[in-house]
Amino acid sequence: MTAVCPSSILACGMRVTLLDSQGNVASGSNNVWVTDKLIEISTTPEIEAPTDLTMKSGCDRIIATYRGPELFKRHTFEISLGSIEPGLLSMMIGADVYLDGTDPIGLSWPGGIACDDVAVPQVALEVWSYAWECAGQSPTWPYIHWAWPGTRWQIGPATLGATDFFRPALTGFSFANPLWGFGPYDDDPGDVIGDLGAFWFTDETPPTALCGYQTVVPSS
Repeated sequence: MTAVCPSSILACGMRVTLLDSQGNVASGSNNVWVTDKLIEISTTPEIEAPTDLTMKSGCDRIIATYRGPELFKRHTFEISLGSIEPGLLSMMIGADVYLDGTDPIGLSWPGGIACDDVAVPQVALEVWSYAWECAGQSPTWPYIHWAWPGTRWQIGPATLGATDFFRPALTGFSFANPLWGFGPYDDDPGDVIGDLGAFWFTDETPPTALCGYQTVVPSS
C-alpha cells in the first residue's frame, strides 16, 4: 500500500484485556471489555533524569565531565469516560462488582490492599483513533491502533452536579510486558510490538463495543 503520514483525531474505541499476575492474558471468561464511550485519554511520558557527573581538580578546573541520556521509563495516563460501566471499572481497579444475573449493575470501591488481598489488577489497554488526511479519514489506513500491553489503574477525581454529566475518571501507568507478544486478537501489524507499547496504522475496524463482558482465549 501507499505510505501515508496522517494526523490523528478522535478516540473512537477502547479495549481492556485482563492479565494474570505475570502479564499473560488471564484465562477464564469475562476477561475483555470494549467501550465506545471513551471521551479522552491523555498520555504523559515519564523520563528518568540523566546522570550528570563532573570531576574537578583542586584548583576548580574541569578534568572530566559526563552527561548520560534521558531514559524513557513509562507512560502515565488520565482517562475520562462518558458512561458508567461497572464491569469496565471493576476490571481496571479491582473493585467488587454487583450483578443482576450476569449484568454488572454497580460496584464497591476497593479499599487499601491488606496482606491477604488480591493485588491491583493488570490490564492491557488499546485505543483506536482516526488516521486523518486533509479533510477525511485516510483511504489507505483509516485507523491508528494504540496499544499498551501492561497497565495498572486507580479511580480518579470526578464530579456529580447540575452543570455537567458525571464522567468517570481513571489514572494509571504502563509497565513493560513482554508476555503480551502480539496479543490474542490477530490484529497486530505482523511485527514485534514493544514491551512498553506501540502504535500502527491499520485498515482493521475497531472492535465492537458491548455494555457487557466479552471473552478472549489466551494466546500469549
